[in-house]
Amino acid sequence: MKSALLILLPSLGAFTLGFSPESHLAHGVKMLLPLIAATAVLAILLRRWKDLGLSLVLCLGSLSLFSCHTLHQAEEAKQQGRPLRVFAANLYIGNTELDPLLQHLQKTQPDFIILTEFGFEQQAALAELHRSHPFGLRSPQNTPFGIAVFSRFPGRFQLLQDEDILPSIYADIQLEGRSLRLLASHPFPPLGDTGRERRDRQLRRLAELLPPGSASQPLIVAGDFNSVPWNAPLSDFAQRLNMRGTSGSYCHGGTFPTWAGPFGLTLDHILVSPEFRLKDFQRGPDIGSDHLPISAELEW
Repeated sequence: MKSALLILLPSLGAFTLGFSPESHLAHGVKMLLPLIAATAVLAILLRRWKDLGLSLVLCLGSLSLFSCHTLHQAEEAKQQGRPLRVFAANLYIGNTELDPLLQHLQKTQPDFIILTEFGFEQQAALAELHRSHPFGLRSPQNTPFGIAVFSRFPGRFQLLQDEDILPSIYADIQLEGRSLRLLASHPFPPLGDTGRERRDRQLRRLAELLPPGSASQPLIVAGDFNSVPWNAPLSDFAQRLNMRGTSGSYCHGGTFPTWAGPFGLTLDHILVSPEFRLKDFQRGPDIGSDHLPISAELEW
């Protein structure tokens, strides 16, 4: 009985915390550490060393499950359509060594590049992207809320910003006689009640501004949403716009922080309307940010 409690309590606690609609990293760690500490003290007093080790392994295993999607997922590509590659990355405002990013982009050749935490130094370091992606819109800032879209295809790009929306980019894009829409955004991080409310208010406001993807042109939404897939406001946002996740039918691991690997949180997302089929989804390499980049290969 004692062994069972030692093994199950931390992992069940981690599992429960992870699926809280408002769960985020700071909250989860704050709530989970006392439980792990109490379990460790009990195991030491009872000299249950193996049980303690197994308990901690199960706890980490439960945390890894939190990166699984709960968003409705895009259908897998079943027939050859027009390929489209979308890349999204949080650059981290203090990161100016962007050669790893440029090398990755040269290798993967995305059609659309969405960058958040895009500052003036990042804009200068990425000037060569203008040659391969001459269209788009850049809005650098000296804060973490600069944003940029680089596109291979022409379109009408506009900056969305008001009292409820941090800088976001919306575009109507023309591609070989077809039209699609693109939205890039970076809501406020959920730091405390005020931060969560700002993030959720931006998601609600963006959903109000855009018509559902199925009622108009196809739509792609991408960026660092500071929201895990099971978060209720993000799920509501996706449902209102009839969007699907692209993280696949299994866990790909988190995107933040980079050092957490499969135990990290998935805060960066590429969502698509039903017109798109998913061919592949990947987390990218470490580019010097505290987030890992993501990319989706689509067909439509």
